[in-house]
Amino acid sequence: MNDSRNRSFRLYLLVLFLLGVGNLWLAWMWNTARDSALDAQQQYRKVEQIAEQIRLLRETPIQVQEEEKTAAAIVQQVETASRKNGLKQEQLISITPTKPSRIADTPYQKQETEVDLREVSLKQAIGFTVALTEPGVDFQISEISFSLPPSSNSTEIKSTQEFWNVNLLLTSHLYDPKIPAP
Repeated sequence: MNDSRNRSFRLYLLVLFLLGVGNLWLAWMWNTARDSALDAQQQYRKVEQIAEQIRLLRETPIQVQEEEKTAAAIVQQVETASRKNGLKQEQLISITPTKPSRIADTPYQKQETEVDLREVSLKQAIGFTVALTEPGVDFQISEISFSLPPSSNSTEIKSTQEFWNVNLLLTSHLYDPKIPAP
């Protein structure tokens, strides 16, 4: 009788232990699910904010100029942006503005400028592009491409900072209501 009572007691303790472990596991799962739901809500709010920013940017008209920028003015703006971001003169390889061209049958023209940078850090490239889109400069970055510069010596020790060759196509818009005769 004592033996069967001892077994019943052990079984009872085992059941209690398993129920306790089960409750702990359920509490952990519930806590994990709650944390995931809260993270998902935060991410959803961030996505909504970004989507609203995109909607506002799409509704904002492109800023246009009333006068054509001269090649010298474009070069000066690009060089100022490069100096502002710590680029050396030898890193700014070329600045090639084009003549304005009419946008279809509209009173608007666009002027494109190609800019080549060599061996710049990602931080410098981003700072440079931001400086080019500031008010008063009013370029839009139409295209940007990054490529790794060719290695001058394959046995040289790699630095901790990566450098890139960057090609940018800048666009500015001009309001010029004179539509040329066909």
